[in-house]
Amino acid sequence: MIALNKTVTKKFAYVKNSVIFDIKSSDNGDACVVMITDATVPYVTVDGTRLYFNGYIEVGDTYTESNGFKKTVHSTKGEADVEMTYQDYFRMLCEKEIADSIINNYTLDYTDFANSLDKLGIPTWMLVQDPAQTEVDGVEKIDFTEEYYNESKENRIKELALESASKTTDKYGYKLTKPAKAEELEIEKIEE
Repeated sequence: MIALNKTVTKKFAYVKNSVIFDIKSSDNGDACVVMITDATVPYVTVDGTRLYFNGYIEVGDTYTESNGFKKTVHSTKGEADVEMTYQDYFRMLCEKEIADSIINNYTLDYTDFANSLDKLGIPTWMLVQDPAQTEVDGVEKIDFTEEYYNESKENRIKELALESASKTTDKYGYKLTKPAKAEELEIEKIEE
């Protein structure tokens, strides 16, 4: 289950040219050190309690005095790296976890997940349909509708199909050229 921290363990980020190149539990006196504390770490507020993103700060992320810590998502497919807020990154992780939960539990349908939201593998407070109606500030909730369920499932199937096709072509010394992206695949649900 994806989670955030209620406390921040003080650490030290070593930053050069706005990029974190090391994270340590002690300060060696270097001028490029930024303390990772509850005052510097991005957070969301859930029912009045701050939940921190310190567990997601990694080497390669960025820090500037004006913008604070930002997440850098590194591409494995030759695309440009993307910088985003930790709140957007967390939402992206939740969306990926939902898609993986749907695929891993393929015998369940939308109603099964809608009736038991904890099966999605994310905090229920991240969902518009949260039964506790938790008040959340700082991150946009996910609206888990049947349309969202179907889109997530289809997109993840496309990603898995493209990944499998790429592995097959690579195995035989070829490169998959079309489609280049999962979005370019066309699939259709088999009606029984």
